[in-house]
This record gives sequence, C-alpha cells and structure tokens, in this order.
Amino acid sequence: MRRIVSLTVLAVVLLAAFLVAPALLVGNGLATLSDNAPLARAFATEFTVFWNAPRSGVTPGLVELVDLWRRWHALKIAISLLFAVTTVGLSAALWGRFLAPGRSRAGRVGTGSAAVAATVSVLGGLVAIAANIQATAAPLSALLPLLPADPPAGDLRLAMSQIHDGLVNADSAFAGRPALAVLIDSQRTYLTALAVTATVVAIGCAVGTGCAARRLPRGVGIAGAVITAAVVVAAVAAWVSAADPVGSLLAIFSLE
Repeated sequence: MRRIVSLTVLAVVLLAAFLVAPALLVGNGLATLSDNAPLARAFATEFTVFWNAPRSGVTPGLVELVDLWRRWHALKIAISLLFAVTTVGLSAALWGRFLAPGRSRAGRVGTGSAAVAATVSVLGGLVAIAANIQATAAPLSALLPLLPADPPAGDLRLAMSQIHDGLVNADSAFAGRPALAVLIDSQRTYLTALAVTATVVAIGCAVGTGCAARRLPRGVGIAGAVITAAVVVAAVAAWVSAADPVGSLLAIFSLE
C-alpha cells in the first residue's frame, strides 16, 4: 500500500510540474502560467520579418522564439515520460492488488476503479509525449497556431495573405519565396513526427491490450481494443496529413 501511495503522490507532483515548470524554467516572460499572449505578439512580429527576409532560413529574432518553444516542449516530454513511467508502475500495483485473492467486493470495486484511472493516466502521458515530440521536432510549426485567424489590416495580414497565395497558386510571385519552403518543410516534419509517434503509441496500446486481455476483466480488454482502434485511426490520419503539408498550412493561412 505504501508503494501505491508514493506513486500516486509522485504522479500528482509530476502533473503539477507539467503545468507550471515550463513557464517558470524556460518561458522567459513570454510564455506564462496564465497565457501565451506575449509570445503570440512577439511571434507575429518576428514572423512578418521572417516572411519578408530576402534570404532563406529563419531570421535571428525568430530563432530565439523557436528555440524557446523547443525547450518548452522538450521539458514537457521529460516530465510526461516520468509521468508515464510512474503511472505504469501505479497501474501495475493497483491491478496486482485488484487480482489478489481474499479481497472484499467493495475493496475490489474501489481498487479496480483506481486501477482504471491509473491506466487511463498512462495513455494521457503517452499522448502528451507524442504531442510534445512533434512540437520539439518542428517548433516553428508548433508556433503557427498562435497567429490570429483574422488579423487586422497591416503587415501580418498582408504576409498571411501572400503565404496563402503562394500555397494555392504555383505561378504566384510568392510561391518561390524562401520562407515558404521553410514553412512547408517544417510542417512536413511536424506532421511526420506526429504520425511516427502515433504509430508507436498504437503498437504499444495493442501490445498492452493483448497482455491485459489474458489476466484482467473482459471490460478492460474491450476498452483497450476501442482505444487502440482510435489511436490507429489517428495514426493513419496523421500519415495522410504528413503527405500533404500544404493542405494543413492552408487551414492556418486561410484568412476569415
């Protein structure tokens, strides 16, 4: 029982760290505990400079923001990995207690409910790892959702309009901009990273479900199969999206 309590406390501490540590350790005053508005404003400014730069590559101002966002998500990967390992241990301990002979019906119900919650937490940790891996692999693409969907008239709106034109019209003067090639390559990396991690998670879910079905109640196996199917569908969708990075960019740069 002491092991279960210790792992539960550690899981709660790691969950709190996931929420607050990035802002405190790497936020640099731009990504805060309350919101990312300062980061969004800085990114909008630097993104406009990047788009209008005559040379290829990311401009120095944007490099700083991209590096900040990479560190932010890399820290979240580390915390999520520790959380997943902790909840795996907690799940194993709880399911072992659930299967132990001589327990009352009420005790089994309570332990079983806690074991299910811990198992779901494992999946949550894996999803967090997958999401943050793609953001660490391509932080520029991870920053794009911070751009306003309908910016006011000005340099940013003009840049986003020109990017849209370059994406949909191969004959456009903006289609050959070096910055557009950087955006497309970043988006391809971003989506491919998601597809790879989703595939790994799907394989892990399938293996875990197969092992669980041999010892745990049938309902757990059925739930695992449903979750595995959902992750497989998500992985397939991610691979389809990775094959068309332009399509996903258009969803960001289609002004309302």
